[in-house]
Amino acid sequence: MSASPAVSSPLLRLLLRAALLLLALSGVLALAAVFFLDALARIVATPILADYGVRLQAIEQISLSRHQIRIANIRFLAPDSRDESLIKDLTLDFDPAALLEGRFQRLHIALADINLDSGAATSANTGSSSGNPAATLPALPPLATLVDTMQALPGEAVSIDSLRVAPYLEAGRLTVTRDARELRMLADSRDLQLDLRLNWQNNDTTSTVPEAINGRLLASVLDQNVLRSDFTLTETGSALHWDARSEWQLATLTDYLQTHELMPPALSALQGQLRLNTHLTLPTPDPASTPIVFSWEIETGSNASVAMADTGENPVQTLHLLSVNPTLGDGEFQWPADLRLNASAPALTLTLKLRDSDAPATLLLGLDSLSLNCQLPDACQGHQATSLRVPGFALPGITAEEVVAISNGDLALENGNLHMVFATGSRFELGKLQMPDLEIRQFNALVQDSLSVTDNGSGLLQLSSNGLDLVMPDIIQAGMASHAVAFMSELNGELSLEEPAASRIRSQVTLRNLGSDFLPLSLRMPELDLRLDMADHIVHTDGMLRLANRDILHVDNRLDLRSTSGHASINVSELAFSSGDGSLSTWFFRPPFNADVISGSVQASAELDFAPAEDGTWLIDGPLSVITRELSGFYEDTAIVGVSVSLQGELRQSRDFVSTAPGRIDIERIDPGVPVEHIGLGFDINTPATQATIKDITASLFGGTVSSPGLTYDWSAEENHLAVRIDRLDISRMLALAAYDSVQATGYISGNLPITLRGTTPSIGAGSLAAETPGGAIRYRSTTGNTGNPALDFVNQALSNYQYSLLDTTVDYRTSGELALAVRLQGLNPDVNNGQRINLNLNISDNIPDLLRSLQAGRSIADTLERQLDAR
Repeated sequence: MSASPAVSSPLLRLLLRAALLLLALSGVLALAAVFFLDALARIVATPILADYGVRLQAIEQISLSRHQIRIANIRFLAPDSRDESLIKDLTLDFDPAALLEGRFQRLHIALADINLDSGAATSANTGSSSGNPAATLPALPPLATLVDTMQALPGEAVSIDSLRVAPYLEAGRLTVTRDARELRMLADSRDLQLDLRLNWQNNDTTSTVPEAINGRLLASVLDQNVLRSDFTLTETGSALHWDARSEWQLATLTDYLQTHELMPPALSALQGQLRLNTHLTLPTPDPASTPIVFSWEIETGSNASVAMADTGENPVQTLHLLSVNPTLGDGEFQWPADLRLNASAPALTLTLKLRDSDAPATLLLGLDSLSLNCQLPDACQGHQATSLRVPGFALPGITAEEVVAISNGDLALENGNLHMVFATGSRFELGKLQMPDLEIRQFNALVQDSLSVTDNGSGLLQLSSNGLDLVMPDIIQAGMASHAVAFMSELNGELSLEEPAASRIRSQVTLRNLGSDFLPLSLRMPELDLRLDMADHIVHTDGMLRLANRDILHVDNRLDLRSTSGHASINVSELAFSSGDGSLSTWFFRPPFNADVISGSVQASAELDFAPAEDGTWLIDGPLSVITRELSGFYEDTAIVGVSVSLQGELRQSRDFVSTAPGRIDIERIDPGVPVEHIGLGFDINTPATQATIKDITASLFGGTVSSPGLTYDWSAEENHLAVRIDRLDISRMLALAAYDSVQATGYISGNLPITLRGTTPSIGAGSLAAETPGGAIRYRSTTGNTGNPALDFVNQALSNYQYSLLDTTVDYRTSGELALAVRLQGLNPDVNNGQRINLNLNISDNIPDLLRSLQAGRSIADTLERQLDAR
């Protein structure tokens, strides 16, 4: 903080007196006019206004109604002025009862043209003491008296449409409103607008006037903010104290000053934002005889290009930053050879030309504090707290926007080497970085455990840190968004500013909060622990991917930065599943499917080469293999036990997969409502040919077997066909599963089912099933009794103890899920017609999906799966 010599401001006093004069004149004349019209008002008002130094010349055309007074013109001479002043079209609105107490509601003036003494104005502007002496203010009243005076003002609102105060104000407007605890003044002149508020709090217990006034002043130019000032007036002893916190927008202020030719000759432009804490002491009761004391300080966070000079006894010391080249990261300070500097530097703005850039870049550098202790010209040590903002810059192939660096720490300069240590809390922000195939938004780097940077002038920055957080919430490549947070420890290396890809960096990196549109899954606690080794344009990473605190897979990658191609080795050594925290569903916050794996294990490996494609995507090629051992879980309402898979193949161009060895699937049990056991098949996949070859299908069902030689499934074809053989299915097991209590049957059926697949939807046409010799028995107990239909009653009676020797069934199954069975029976019932042969033809239909849902209804898939696992 620095203090100026005492200052005296006649100009300020004259403007203040003009405002007080205008309010007093308007109020006195209006009140006088209520009781003494026209000439009589002049007689009464003239001696009253004389106490204010005002000489009334004329009051013209007074008209009075019940709630309003209008005066066409008031002509008068201001104190010490030789030129006539004019108030035109004055309108006073009032309530009669309140007016008798000396108060009115609103005062409106169309024109106020006030001429103050020009001689005093000249003296105030030039500082000359010749000629007429400058006008002086009366003694300043105590603050309590000032508050009491504002509360006692007779009007609630005063407005002036056009205000001129010569020689200070050419054209303006004024609005003043007041209530019990606040006074507000709105004024504008040409393109400048002012908004002043004063407020105070009465002491309700003692009814005394407070000793402090709070206020706010807002100034704007064409709706662009110039100044915001919050201030407080307090009184101690014989002085008023004004303390304010002000925020200036210097670019807008520059535009205003230049437009109206008010810019001081020593300045050409102001830029940035300046925050000032200001203190002003106004002596009372005689400000003319006692100096006014004024002091200020620049608040931390200011960012302005205004040069602040020390006005004390020491000579002005100027610190210049020259030869700045951020591409190389070097620069030099220039100062007098005998200067030993230990001071704080103000904010400044640098405009410089980046190498290989067509347009200059503006750097807004805020030096909150810069302390140096130098033994020139060889060495300097010090501490800095700075903020740097670059709105944007462009280099070939790179565009950056909103670059911000906020740092504090130590620095040392010795023999041309610059060494900086950025303390914990320093950070670097990047609004947007655009490259041909990559875009990064809202990047943030935060120093967690000091970052050491050394520049020896070679174009390489020596880096060292044990804690650096990199937040990357929006990484866009090939139209796909990704995000991650990286923590770097054990960081050591050399960062090349000329060619970043040629840098040499080693570090332990932990990536967390991983997510990408490539994997539209909500993973739980994804982390990737890597060892990073970058050298000779090659980036090598080796580490482990973890989900939900479990090691999932090991990755070993090499990326060539020159070709942006590389190789990845991926290995899942043995990943075991178990119920509870060891299940597959714990990998996700919201599993993308209604499924889970709760036992078994997976082993996988891949050796993949990757390179960028012309459309910006990645082309991935290489062999991979997957082996599962007895995986168990469920999908939707289907329990699955003991899935073992062997898959080997080759990924081609990211899109195709070709088997390189026969694949195999074995499933111990699938239970969608009907248990199917001991499923096995072989397979080969060839996606370029849109084919999957499935061979040697076998399964156990109802005590019999289901088999097929397989098919070559072409998913580009409209239909695919599969021949299925059924052998010795136990009819009694089928009925027991369906829980038909009224029917019992024995026997075995076999046959053939020709299945047509439209996509993955099956249908059967003219399938055939037949009972194995010697047949079986059917026992059916009708629940309806005698129906009154002789034919139906005979069938029910025949099936009550039917011994069949032939059971032939034609099977049709539609894509809608409707099953139609045409059953032909030959046999006898020994209890009917003396055992004569009875031939029956039955048609049975049902909806298989509905039947399976009914079989699944009422059971817990988790309990079903647990029972099946326990029974193994």
